[in-house]
Amino acid sequence: EQARLNLEREVRGRRFEDIEDECRLVWRNLLGRVDVVDPGPMNEQSFRRVGLFYTGLYRALLFPRRLDEVDASGKRVHYSPYDPSGRVHDGILVTDTGFWDTFRTVYPLLTLAYPQEAGEIVTGWLNAFKEGSWLPEWSSPGYRSCMVGTYADVVVGDAVLKGVPGVDKELAWQALARDAFVPGGGKGQGGKSNYNDYDSMGYIPADRTPDSVSGTLDFAFSDFAVSLIAEKLGKQSEAQRLKKRALGAREHLFDRGLGLMRPKMRSGQLKQGDPAQWGDGYVEGSAWHHSFPAYDLPGLAALHGSNRRLAEKIVQMVTTPGTFLPGTYRNTIHEMEEMRALGMGQYGHSNQPVHHILWLLMMLDEATPECNASAPPPLDPGAFCPRRLAEDFIGKVQRKAYGIGFYAGDEDNGEMGAWYVLAALGLFESAPGTYQGYTLGSPLFRRVEIHRQPFGAAPLGQEAPSLTIWSPSAGTEEVVHVSRVLLNGQDIGVDANSPVNWALPYERLAVKMPGATLKFIGGSDSAAGGEAPALNATARVAVAATPAVSQTERLSLQHRIRALERQLEVQTARVQKTARPADPPAAGAPPPAAPVPAGFGFDRSGDALVEAQRMQIRDLERQLQGAHQARHGTAGSPESEVSSGLATTVEMAFFILVAVNALGWILCACYRPRSGGKVASSDGSSSRRSKRSHLPNGKRRGDQMA
Repeated sequence: EQARLNLEREVRGRRFEDIEDECRLVWRNLLGRVDVVDPGPMNEQSFRRVGLFYTGLYRALLFPRRLDEVDASGKRVHYSPYDPSGRVHDGILVTDTGFWDTFRTVYPLLTLAYPQEAGEIVTGWLNAFKEGSWLPEWSSPGYRSCMVGTYADVVVGDAVLKGVPGVDKELAWQALARDAFVPGGGKGQGGKSNYNDYDSMGYIPADRTPDSVSGTLDFAFSDFAVSLIAEKLGKQSEAQRLKKRALGAREHLFDRGLGLMRPKMRSGQLKQGDPAQWGDGYVEGSAWHHSFPAYDLPGLAALHGSNRRLAEKIVQMVTTPGTFLPGTYRNTIHEMEEMRALGMGQYGHSNQPVHHILWLLMMLDEATPECNASAPPPLDPGAFCPRRLAEDFIGKVQRKAYGIGFYAGDEDNGEMGAWYVLAALGLFESAPGTYQGYTLGSPLFRRVEIHRQPFGAAPLGQEAPSLTIWSPSAGTEEVVHVSRVLLNGQDIGVDANSPVNWALPYERLAVKMPGATLKFIGGSDSAAGGEAPALNATARVAVAATPAVSQTERLSLQHRIRALERQLEVQTARVQKTARPADPPAAGAPPPAAPVPAGFGFDRSGDALVEAQRMQIRDLERQLQGAHQARHGTAGSPESEVSSGLATTVEMAFFILVAVNALGWILCACYRPRSGGKVASSDGSSSRRSKRSHLPNGKRRGDQMA
């Protein structure tokens, strides 16, 4: 019955093209909420970066999937794969995510740019807990045994810390406390495996499981995050117990002589081995990849002796030759080869455990005068500048590990794409679920506007961006070394009272939204003006009357024109769908179902809405006309006349070349020998080339992946 209802509601009486248009509209609305307004100079490299950005954003928004539907009474319902009895329940439900991967980037991106959707997703995970007694470690579609850790705790805890709308805090605490204090169920059923050893000894012994280091540190990360929720909810004894367990786990495994984490036996002895050896305590990696847990960066630096010594260890990871030993994997797996191919030593961006490590370098930077990014190079040869090194390393990852048609490794539920998006924004959360906040990086684009409210929450063009990221020197292939960051004009990059630098706590950013502006100052940028230049409709149209428009401004406007055309297309499609009369019911069809609740589909009624949308379209057309005029300059200006004359000359030359080429083909056809068949190569085969498309690698974890 529900399947028939869905079919009637979504498809009946509609053409395939109409449904396709509606799907495009949904995606345009979602992607358009993170708007690259000014990518920088318009060239091949710029188009590549914008393409990678929106590809990454698209992939990040694909997962998790929604399982809930709307029944005939208009109520959200779902069949639950988490409920052993397989019953139908009320409310939202989600599936298909691997928390070991996605907690690192996908969920931080959602809470930053899509908080309403993030709240619905977290509610879906809490419903899974209600129906199956555990938060999943991996979901596809129900509980699945895959990877280690209980990182759903971090996702749920992060939503509570940030005040993501719609999350039931009491239910969240019930789910988190069960993971924290109750031994886990069978493999794949949720909770902490090897809980009793972990709780009593403070670590998982290496003679108990081959995942001992990864499992211990993953559990410790969750413990630390849950301890903060306990503090927030006034549960001090639980908070102290969890924080002690989280910090103690790290100390149990740290080899002070080596500066890396080691497997520890039940006897208390650290197990020795080559740091380049994979497995034997480390999941899909080596000691280099699992030795930098980020949940308490000042404490980790203290284990190493200082911020500088920890930063030097991270740099050593990147500069150590990228050799590897298969170890307990016995054979080479693709992540090993991809790490070596990247050419960044032991840093393997092809897999998730390292994705936060380069960002730690920035927070460990102590902003010494000799490292000031505004100082002209070369730097003092003896200067150690963690932030500048991190900017260079991250820039190399963006150029080498991402391309049109490939990602260098495991994309896993959008995690790799989300990493690129956050890095391009210059805002990366290395420790979600804590108060550490966003690491302030080096944005790829000059100007990006983030609209956290869903499309249609306010009239187009009348809602101020929630956050504007403005980096005047960005937009080229050169890495911009940022020297200062301003939040609404206030310097926030370096704080003498903070144990880490270049970090922006979420709550400090949230109170400024909507209307927050982050200005990244690098190179020759001026600190004057903490607010990005306004781009309202009046200003855009007024540009058309400017006597002279520079070539740089014209190139920048090209992108804005495309954005306006995209918005115009979206609004036109909306008007057509809203104004289209409903098709009469087919003979014998069931009566119409109750209307879908607000927010689930599209509102297709109301003349007032149609007229409002048409007014928006006319406004967009005026903006587009103004942008075109600004791009081509004022008619009659010397610059426009020279440009027009040059364009005419180039066009004439082009048409002459086309005509000559066509004549050559005609003559060739007339005098070609009369012999048929394919042109043969020297080995007798047909001379046909094939092009291989390189797609992102998926994880190969036996039969564990659905």
